[in-house]
Amino acid sequence: MIANETGAVENCEFMKPDGCQSNRREGRVTVPAIGHDPLESPHTKRRSPGARAFTLIEFIGVLAIIAILAAVLVPATIRQMDTAAKTKEWTDLNAISNALVLEVLRSKTIPSETTWSQAAANWTLRPVTTITTTSRRLPRAYLIGTNGWLNTVTLPYTQRTNGTAASPAGARVMVLSTIARNLPVTSGRIASSDFSAIWNTAENAKPITTAFTAWAGKGEDLLIQRINLEPLFHRLILMNRDKLAIAPPQFSINTTNTSVLATNGAGFDAFYLDGTIVGLCDYSGTPILRFQLTEDCSFVFEGSIWQDQISGGGSSEAMAADFADLSAAFLKAQWYPGANQPGRGDQQGALTAMFNFMLVYQLWGNQFPHFNKHEANATQVPEFTLLNDLVNGSAPGNNGNSGLLDLFTGSLGLLK
Repeated sequence: MIANETGAVENCEFMKPDGCQSNRREGRVTVPAIGHDPLESPHTKRRSPGARAFTLIEFIGVLAIIAILAAVLVPATIRQMDTAAKTKEWTDLNAISNALVLEVLRSKTIPSETTWSQAAANWTLRPVTTITTTSRRLPRAYLIGTNGWLNTVTLPYTQRTNGTAASPAGARVMVLSTIARNLPVTSGRIASSDFSAIWNTAENAKPITTAFTAWAGKGEDLLIQRINLEPLFHRLILMNRDKLAIAPPQFSINTTNTSVLATNGAGFDAFYLDGTIVGLCDYSGTPILRFQLTEDCSFVFEGSIWQDQISGGGSSEAMAADFADLSAAFLKAQWYPGANQPGRGDQQGALTAMFNFMLVYQLWGNQFPHFNKHEANATQVPEFTLLNDLVNGSAPGNNGNSGLLDLFTGSLGLLK
């Protein structure tokens, strides 16, 4: 309220303090009571004079209870986190292992300790750092066995046309990782005894090696992913038994370039990675057969064709039955009138001579191509002597002019 020039009192609505009540009609102002805070909200409640706060002992007790709960719950939470991390790491290791195997088969190359991570990354299309380190930023290790075939080759090993003549026995690698501490080993070749000890370590146990004995980590923190490369290889054997061909046959491995297969030798024998494309060609290099190598197999070139077995095979029982039928028919046939005369034979004699010839030939043929000399020289081999008596005429009593078969097929023989 303010006074005007005439002394009358007027209402003033601005800058009116809270709690000040005005009566516009009566022209008076009500002043708040002494001790009342005009800025205090009417909803504010004052604490009762009889209320009290927490004491120090009560506060310490609450903290003790919280500490006990933390001591019980935190280790369990940490174990759950470690279990989850270990499960994820196993999944990652399996993925890395599969990627390495598939990349080896695709590229026909076995990586070294410096190229393994890139090989796995190429297949998974992931950064190399995700291969070399775990999700907890701990390094992994790629260990190469030195007690097998990998110790005889230079890594990275890339398959060539000749493959590998040595069997890839014991071709093993491992990928090691941990979820708690850095590993005591790094990628590379390690002693054969240490490699075997780590390979044979049971789950949740520590390897019995010098490096791991001093390791502060626990067995349950260690993860070992084993990779056996030996089953990835297959054996291929090629033989050439065709003596009448214009030139030796040829073959190719994962390419159009061909190699010549020697004639009447020990053949070609090598090991190749699964999925290798093998081409079998004629003497001019023209492909006759092309296939993907998925198992051990062998082929022989004979009669100007490639086949997976030697011709003339089959059941010996069936051949014996056929021979018996032919022999019976031969003996039942009309005998030659001049049989059983001096210097002549008969049907039974001819049949016996033929049977002996076939028997001796079988004994000799089973030793092909490595004829075993039972005596000092080839002419003293029993099979040679029998064959020579039958066909070359060195048998006693025939004056060296003809073999035993000639007694039945000559001018005076039964089968003349």
